[in-house]
Amino acid sequence: MANVICLECKTSFKNDAGLHRHMRVHKLSLAAYYQKHFPRHDKYDKMLIRFKNKEYYFSTDFNSKANLKLWLDKVTKEEAQAYIRDYLLRRKEKKKLVYAPTQVELRSLPIPGMKYLNELFGSYYQLCDTLGFKLKHVKFNFYSQPKDISRCKVIIDTREQLPLKFKLKSKSEALKFGDYKLDNENFTCSCYIERKTLSDFYGTMTSGFDRFKREIFRAHEAGAYLIVLIESPFDSVYTFPHQKQVYGKVTISPEVVFHSMRELLQEFHSLQFLFVKDRAEAVRIIEKIFASNCEYKEVDLQYAYDTGIL
Repeated sequence: MANVICLECKTSFKNDAGLHRHMRVHKLSLAAYYQKHFPRHDKYDKMLIRFKNKEYYFSTDFNSKANLKLWLDKVTKEEAQAYIRDYLLRRKEKKKLVYAPTQVELRSLPIPGMKYLNELFGSYYQLCDTLGFKLKHVKFNFYSQPKDISRCKVIIDTREQLPLKFKLKSKSEALKFGDYKLDNENFTCSCYIERKTLSDFYGTMTSGFDRFKREIFRAHEAGAYLIVLIESPFDSVYTFPHQKQVYGKVTISPEVVFHSMRELLQEFHSLQFLFVKDRAEAVRIIEKIFASNCEYKEVDLQYAYDTGIL
C-alpha cells in the first residue's frame, strides 16, 4: 500500500526510493525537495541544515561540530546535558546500540568527544551506564607498570607487505588473523594488531567489509583481542576521497566508511579501532600496547591517544 506522497504533485509511492527517483520529473534535487517541504535549521546559526541523505538530514541539528560546541557553550549546563542525553538515548533506540559509543564512534558523529563529555558530566562512562549502555572500557588511563617485553619478539604475518620496523626483535610467521602479535601471548592477553594504511582502511570498510568481518569473527572465536591500527590521523578519512591520486576513483563517502566501522564496534566486544599520526607512531603505539599489562582492553585507546596518555 502506498505510504509516501510527493508534496509537489501528490503522487503516491511505496517507498522513499520511488519518491527520490520521481524528483527527476520535477527537476528537483533531493536537497531542494526536503529543504523546501521539511525545512530544518541549525540550532546555532539558524542556517538550513545541509542535505547529505534523508537519515542525516532528519537526525542532525547542526551543520558542523563547531556549531554544536558553540551552541552547547551558549546554553546552560542543564540544557547542554539534556541535549546530549537525548541524543544518545535516541541513537541507542534507533540503532539498537548495546555498547557505549567509543571515542572513534563519537568523533565520527555530530556529538562532542569523550574529553568534552567528561567535563560536562563528570564521567562519560557513568553517564552511559545510567543510560543503559554496556561499557567496553572503564578506565581513562593506564595504571599498572608496563611489562618488560625486551626479551620478547614481535611476530609479523608473512603476508604483511610493508612490515613495520620495531626496536624489539621480530620474526615472520603465518597468522590466522591480524598482522602483529607478541610471541608471549600471556603478556598481552592474546592481543593482535591489524595494521592498515588509510587506503586499506577505506577499502576494508567498503568493498572488503564482509571478508574483514569474517576475519574479526575468527579472532573473536579464538579468544583474541583485535586492534585495528590505522597509520593516519582520524580526520584524514574525510579528506581521502579528495586527494589527487584518489579523486574520481572513490565515490563512497566517509560517512559510509564510518558507518561500517561503527557497526563492527557494536557487534564485537573485543575490537578497537585506533588512528595514529604515521608509521613511526604505529611502531611506538604497538610496543606500548604489548607492554600495557593487558590494560589496553579497559582503556579506550583512541581517547588515550587523543589526550596524550598513550
